[in-house]
Amino acid sequence: EPVIGRREGPVGQPVPRIDLVELGRYAVDVIGAVFATPAPLSGLLAVALLGSVVALAARRRLDLAAVVMLGTVGLLALVTTMLRDGGDYGRWGDQVVPLVVIAVAPTVSRRARHVLALVLALAGVAALAGPADDVARIRQERRDVFPAVAALQADREPLHPGPSTVSLRLYGYLTPAMVDRLLADGYDPGRPSEASMEVARGERRVLGWPAGRASGGVLAGLEGCTPVDPDAVWRVVGAGTVVVTDTDTVRWRWRDAFGTGSSFYRPPGTQRRVVLHIAEGPATISLAADAGAQLCG
Repeated sequence: EPVIGRREGPVGQPVPRIDLVELGRYAVDVIGAVFATPAPLSGLLAVALLGSVVALAARRRLDLAAVVMLGTVGLLALVTTMLRDGGDYGRWGDQVVPLVVIAVAPTVSRRARHVLALVLALAGVAALAGPADDVARIRQERRDVFPAVAALQADREPLHPGPSTVSLRLYGYLTPAMVDRLLADGYDPGRPSEASMEVARGERRVLGWPAGRASGGVLAGLEGCTPVDPDAVWRVVGAGTVVVTDTDTVRWRWRDAFGTGSSFYRPPGTQRRVVLHIAEGPATISLAADAGAQLCG
């Protein structure tokens, strides 16, 4: 099954390719992140900016500085969509949108430039409010849960078969090998709380990922696709991958001989497809997703 923005290589790594649909989504997501606008309005703003650039280029009213800035934006858009599989575009918005606006601004009236400057300033202030709170919350979560991550690694509890570079997704690119080095250096995780152990175990048993395909032989009785039922309990019979489609979020609850684990995953950008890398059983797992979501094995 094709995936927008990338395909799988021989060892499960993404192979870059250009996708014009994904480039359009990139533009909408970036503008929406900067101006805090819903998708329809962000789409109109993206079309307006692109139309302005095309019109100015056709009339040869773009100087060398504008061409350099627009070329930088285009290169960033291509590289991001090719390599990040529609990743977190919001972080690039503060650089991309001002470059486009500055490139276009000298060709419009002075009054229009003042309006553009005011809009960008207000958008920048609004954009700073949310991330500061998010950073503080994430730092606190990491301080609370990391001892549990280390404790599970020390006990060598089962680990999902997902990409090794992000095998502990809660901490970005933290890998078991990194935790092993900390433990070897004398780090003592102590006695983590049950709540943090449940979160860390949920992340360790199942990895949500935006690309890939179902491997089969993971959940007993799953053949083809079936609606996601939050009340259903699936028996895990082997390590591998399943796919959940038509959803913005997937949540799971895991139970095995070591205890319980729970977590969730939201695919990046506008994607509505999640690949779950599931650890070896015996265990049981229940899944919850948006209405109309399908589980495929």
